[in-house]
Formats: sequence, C-alpha cells, structure tokens
Amino acid sequence: MRPIRMLLASLTVASLAPVVAGSPLGAHAGGHIGTAKSDFTQVTPANAVLYSTVQSTYPDQPANLRALGKVIAPKFNIQALVNQVAGSSSGGTSALSAAIVSQIVSGLGNTFNGELGLAVLPSAVSRSQSGKPTAKLHLLLDAGLQPGVGAQQLAAPLSLLGSRASSSVRYRNLPIITLDLRTLLGSMGGSLHSTTRYSATSPLSGVFYGTVAGNVAVLASDLPTLKQAIDTWFGAAPSIASLYDFQTTISARPAHRLLTTYVHIDTEQIRPFVTTFAGRSAAKGLPRAPGTLSGAFAVTAEPDGILMSASPLVRIGSLATGQGLPATNAGEPSILPANTLVYAALNDPGTLIRRLVETLVPRLQGTSSGHIMDPIQALKLATGLNIDNDVLSWMHGDASLALLPVGSKDFGADSPTTSLSLVATLRVPNQALVEAKLLKINAALQAIPNSGAAALKFVEVPTASGNPLNMLALTPSGVGFTFYHGYLIVGTALPADYAAMQQASAGKRLAASPLYTAALGHFGAHRFGMVFYINVTKLRQTSERIAAAMGTDLRPYRRGAQPLLSAFTSVSAVAYAGPNAGGAVFLGIGR
Repeated sequence: MRPIRMLLASLTVASLAPVVAGSPLGAHAGGHIGTAKSDFTQVTPANAVLYSTVQSTYPDQPANLRALGKVIAPKFNIQALVNQVAGSSSGGTSALSAAIVSQIVSGLGNTFNGELGLAVLPSAVSRSQSGKPTAKLHLLLDAGLQPGVGAQQLAAPLSLLGSRASSSVRYRNLPIITLDLRTLLGSMGGSLHSTTRYSATSPLSGVFYGTVAGNVAVLASDLPTLKQAIDTWFGAAPSIASLYDFQTTISARPAHRLLTTYVHIDTEQIRPFVTTFAGRSAAKGLPRAPGTLSGAFAVTAEPDGILMSASPLVRIGSLATGQGLPATNAGEPSILPANTLVYAALNDPGTLIRRLVETLVPRLQGTSSGHIMDPIQALKLATGLNIDNDVLSWMHGDASLALLPVGSKDFGADSPTTSLSLVATLRVPNQALVEAKLLKINAALQAIPNSGAAALKFVEVPTASGNPLNMLALTPSGVGFTFYHGYLIVGTALPADYAAMQQASAGKRLAASPLYTAALGHFGAHRFGMVFYINVTKLRQTSERIAAAMGTDLRPYRRGAQPLLSAFTSVSAVAYAGPNAGGAVFLGIGR
C-alpha cells in the first residue's frame, strides 16, 4: 500500500508543480488557452458533455498562486501531510519516503508539463446478460507533455503504475498502448480491492487505452473513445472548440484562468438515464421537447484571493427559458456600518415571492396525494388581507439583509443576540403608504383569535435625530422598525442598529470598507441581480468571542479549524442581472 500512496502523492505534485512554477510565453498566443502549452480541445470530440482543464492561461496565474500559497501554507504542516500520504509517520522512514517522492516527482516533471485535461463523452444505457441496466463511462484523460516526449518516453512513467502495457495496435498510424489498471486500482483498497469489481455492469472496465497526439498524452476508458479523440486530432471529426456554445461560454470567462470547465446538457441524452435509473415519474420532470443548456466555469488566482466565475448560459429549444434577476443598485452599504459581518441584497422581493409561489405550488400539487392550497390564498383566508395589494404591492424596491455585531439583551443575557443583530432593509418610494400598510397588517394579525399575535404591539420611541423608532413593546431594545434615508429598516436590536447606521452616515460605512470594495471589484462593471458578502475575519472573531463568553472549550477549534479560517478574509458572490446572466464567487485570502 505504501508505494501506491507515494506514487499518488508524486503524481499530484508533479502534475501541478509546473503550473505553479510558471509556463513560457509564446507556445500559444490568444485563443481559449492563452499562454498555456497544451490545447486539449484538439483531442476532444465535439460531442463531449464535460470538458475541464487545469492549466495557466496567463502569465500572472503562477505568481498569484505562489503568493496565495505563502499565506495558506504556514497554516498547515505540509511535511506531515506528505508523510501521511506516503504512509509513514516518523524519523528515518519519513526522510526515506520524502526522498523517494522527490525522485519520482523529478522524473515525472521531465515527462509532463503540468497541464491536465478531462473530457466525458455521452454514455448510453445498456443491459447485462442478467438484464441489469448499466451505463458505461466514456472518459478522456489528457496530460501535457514536455517537448520531445513521445509514446516511447512514456514507458517509464507507465512502469511506475505497475500496469501491464502493450502496444500492438495502431490507429491512423498512431501507436495505441493498452493499460490494464485493475491491479493498481485494486491495490488502493476499499471497494476496489478485488479485480472482480470490474464486471459487465461496471461503469469502467479497468482497462485503458492511450496514445500521444502532438504534445498531449491521451488516456481513454475504452478503445472507441480513444479513436474518437484521434479522429479529432487529425481533423476527421469536429473538435469541441468548433462549437458555438463552447466558443460563446468560454470567451465570456476571464482570460486569466487556472481551471476551465465546460458543461453541455442535452435533454435527449439524459432522458434515457433518468427513465432507467430514477423512474418514469422523474423523467416527467424533463421538458418533452428537445433542448440543450451549455455553460462554462473558471477559477482564477487573484493577488488577494480566488475568483470562481460562471458564464452566461446558452439555452436552446425547450431549455431556452429563464427570467433572471432584476438589477439592484446595492445602495445599502452606504447606510450600513463598516463592520457589517454579512450583507445580502437583491431587487423586487415582492415579484420574486409571487413568482416562487406560482412555481412551487403547482409542482408540489403534482407530487402530493392531497390538496395543497396556494399559501397566498391561505393567508388571505386567515387574515382577510389581500396579500398582493396589502403586502407585495409595496415590496418592489431594493432589499437587503445584514448581520451586525451589535445586539439586545431583551432575548436573554446568555443569547448570541446580545452581540448580533439581523437588519432587513427595503427601499420604499412612499413612506406614508407603507406605514399605512404596516398598520393594517398589524391590526389584521392581532385580530386572529388564539394566535398569540395580540402581543404584536408597537410603541413609538423618539430619538435625538427626530426619527422615531417603532419598538415591539415586549422587546423595548430589540425588535422594531423605522424609516431612514428612504428605506424601511427592520432590526432585532433596532436602537443599536440605528445608532450604527448613523455612524455609517458619518463616514464609517460598508461602502467605504477596503475589504468590501476590493471584493466587489473582482466582479467587473456588470449590473448585479444579487450581491452577497461576508467579512470572514470579523465574523470569525465575533463568533469566537460569543463562544468564549458562553463557556465553550475552544481548544479543539484553535488546533483545528482556526488556523485555516484565519487565512481567509472574505467571501463574496454576485448573480448578474438579466436572464441566464451567470455569476461569480470571490474567496479573499490574506494575512
């Protein structure tokens, strides 16, 4: 088992080391691979449903990745991790294992250039002799090669795998190597321990077929799949790069990438699988007419973190749907304090609520044996309110939800709410109208017999600024609402929340926070349909203080999760406005 572990560790390090170390310019100029050295699309057929690569497409990626690694690496005991993978834990054995790993890495580095690719081709449902349904996986595993490396030079790395290799077949004059990996995979233990695992119903046979096309080593899970890759290499079959969907989605991703993935979904390809393995009732959830959906995803190393982005979707046929999100101005950070822990914003919650009900209720009714009433209609019957007119009609502005590091003792001295508060905001153009609607809603709720809503009584509390706070009588320093700078503000510690917002107006606002502005700066000049932000550092520190105050033993946390969490500064995400517009997530990393 130990040699296998050392080999896997070596393969991982060797395959990624050149990506981190850097790649020379000039191998390719522009296009979908930028400055990468291997174009895996040249061996990827156009019918691939998944295409993914690990390769640097711009010179700044290795440098950025190294800088981020200097922040994260000290948080881990890398030597202990290598020892664990290699199957050793002490002294001379550790040194010997490290030396062996180093030798293997050096050898593999002379063969491979550090770029990897994966493609999945469509599968078909078949049945074994016993009648059991099965789906064979058709995989293409690609690895970029150093200049001058061909099929013969791959013999040494293949021997490291302990596999039985033969090269008696040729296709289009390229030698095909047959690899029996069942012994290797079986030696890894677990459910793969026995070679009998590979039966007629197994997704993989355990026998792979490989060749070298240009500077790419191609390994396929079956011979027909490898021949498709070779046909693509020689131009006898179209490449995935020739597809409009691929070109459109990939070109919409950043030019600076470490990882690139393309996904293509076809209703007619997945329908047999859903019918066979999930049942006909599940297949009814698919559109009856043909349709396709394509999208691309990318991971980019930025100087201050990792950016993960999704392209706009390309929808065709029955899948050409999607309303998207309306644009939000995301103006709430101008009234929220700079130390806001969590912030989320979108536009027009009233329409979203109505759309959600209209979408979910029919689906729930279709899967339930009983009758499911429209919740909006149920609320109307219970309260007498016209939900569309009395509630949703004034909920069409920008809305947000925030977590602030302030609180109220009204919920108990030992409660986390003494240090945390939830604040909801809604942009309202007509304050008098909304005040009247809120009074009507409150009166309707209090009129419901035996509901407990009679306790929902608010008292008006004046403030020095002249802006009254409407406080729930049961929680005089807790739940309440007010109006401020054109927003309806609802908070669980309203007096403290309002005081924090006044400080924001004085200049200490979230909109001016360097961490917040840097995070959103990675998302470009697009209009946002949704914004989400977490100050990971302050949220972690606040949570640690609360846990300590509650008497929690933090020693296991400090030995385990805290070192890792301390490397991350923020998490932010956006969904771009409009139908099928895509989105992005940024993970901030810093000291």
